[in-house]
Amino acid sequence: VLAIKPNMFDTVLTELAPLIKGDKVIKGDKVIVTMAAGIGMGFIESYLGAGTPIIRIMPNTPAMVNQGMTSVSRNANVDDTTFQQIFKMFTAIGRAEEIPEELIHCVIGVSGSSPAYTYMYIDALANEAVKNGMTYDQAVIFAAQSVLGAATMVLETGESPEQLRIKVCSPGGTTIEAVRVLTANGFEENVAQAFRAAVAKSKEMSN
Repeated sequence: VLAIKPNMFDTVLTELAPLIKGDKVIKGDKVIVTMAAGIGMGFIESYLGAGTPIIRIMPNTPAMVNQGMTSVSRNANVDDTTFQQIFKMFTAIGRAEEIPEELIHCVIGVSGSSPAYTYMYIDALANEAVKNGMTYDQAVIFAAQSVLGAATMVLETGESPEQLRIKVCSPGGTTIEAVRVLTANGFEENVAQAFRAAVAKSKEMSN
């Protein structure tokens, strides 16, 4: 498992190559699992050999509380049985989905970096609640639990986020007024721009 910073890959792979090149790797007895942004499987193959079985994952920080989202990609040297054994490991820390490696930049925008956007949203709600008389600690609980509940509704009801939003927005009510203000101030476009910035940076970093 290569759980190192991207700028360390040159050094580590150079030292690792003589230790693992050979029949054992090519036959699939060892699999390289990598989790660095910007380091593609082709880059690792250039050091360890084209026959090296490689799995590339992109988890996010909620894995620390077993609520992570992990993308799992593999090269052609990883057989189905081996892949499923390794894939199952990452379902133990949340959810996992197999994706082709070319979608890794998209993954970084939608899940790898997005917890940071969500923390900003929770913090903004909590800070405004403080201005209206609530303690910050209590406000964070209200805001964070609401985000958790809303996310769970999306995952478990089978309804789209748009359908769920419409259900909350009673005509002439408080929620639809808040949504109107968010829309008028470019909420969705701001999120889209943040996504695109993360994707662009990921592509810039890629080897």
